[in-house]
Amino acid sequence: MAPIFLPSDELILLSQEALESYWEISGFPSPESQCAQHVNRLHEILGCNFSSGRWRRVIERERLQQSNLKATLRAYSLHVAASYEQQYPRVYPLELGECKAWEELRSWLEQSARNILRRRFGLLEIPLQFEADECAQCACEIIFQTRFPYDVAFDAWARYILLNAIRRRYRQPEVRYCELLTDIFAPNSDVDMQTSDGEGWEIPDPYQPAETWELRELLLDVISRLPTEAQREVIRLSYFSGLEDACIAERMGKSAQAIHNLRNRAHDNLRRVLENRLDLLR
Repeated sequence: MAPIFLPSDELILLSQEALESYWEISGFPSPESQCAQHVNRLHEILGCNFSSGRWRRVIERERLQQSNLKATLRAYSLHVAASYEQQYPRVYPLELGECKAWEELRSWLEQSARNILRRRFGLLEIPLQFEADECAQCACEIIFQTRFPYDVAFDAWARYILLNAIRRRYRQPEVRYCELLTDIFAPNSDVDMQTSDGEGWEIPDPYQPAETWELRELLLDVISRLPTEAQREVIRLSYFSGLEDACIAERMGKSAQAIHNLRNRAHDNLRRVLENRLDLLR
C-alpha cells in the first residue's frame, strides 16, 4: 500500500471540499461554529490515513478508483467525510474519555467475546465470564491507543480488534494474529505475513459485516472438529484458499484421487458434526 504525504494546506482544502460536498448531498450541514473544528479533525484523519497507506486498500475495496490520482483522493476524502459525519456522535465521546461511552463499548465487547468463547472454546460460567472480561478489556485498551480511521464502520473495526485480542490470547497453530489493526496498514510493517511453512495467511477483513466474521468463526470451529489434520487441511485449501485438487495434491504430497476421497470423508464428518451440534447454528 502506497503512502502519500500531502502538504498541510492541500489536505485542509481537500477536507473542506469533502465536508462541503457531503453537507450538500445530505442536506444536513454542520453548525457554522463547528465547521472549522470538523475540517481540522478531518484534516488530521486524512493525513494519517494517506501517510499510513491504508487509503489504497479502502479505495480498492469500496471501488472508489477514479480516472486519475487527484480524483481518487477526492473520492476517498468524500468517503471518509461521510463516515466521519455519520459516526462522529458515536466515536467522539470515546475520544473524550467519557465513562458512559466506554462502559457501553466494553459491555458490548464483553458480550461479543462471550459468544465467541462459548462457541469456539466451549467455556462456561465462571471461566467464560473471566475470559470474556479479559478479552474485552484488552480490546478496549487497543482501541484507546489506536486512532479510528473513519473509513470503516466503527462496530466492525472494534469487533476486528476484539477477534485479534482473542486470537492472541488463544494462540493455535492454524490461527494467526496481528497485535494492532494499524500494524496491517503500516507501510514498513514487520508483521509476519507467512505461516511457519511459508504459506501466506488471510487477515480477517474489517470491511465485511460482523455477521460474515461470525460465520467464518463458526465454520472454522466446525472444521476444527474433523478427526484428522489431512481432512481439515483439504477443506481449508479447497474452500478458504480456493485451490484446485491438483494444486492441493502437490502441496500435500498426495494423489488427486486421495484428495477427492479425503474431501468426501470430510464432508460426511462435517455433516455428522453439524447434526450433533445444531446449537452452533442458532
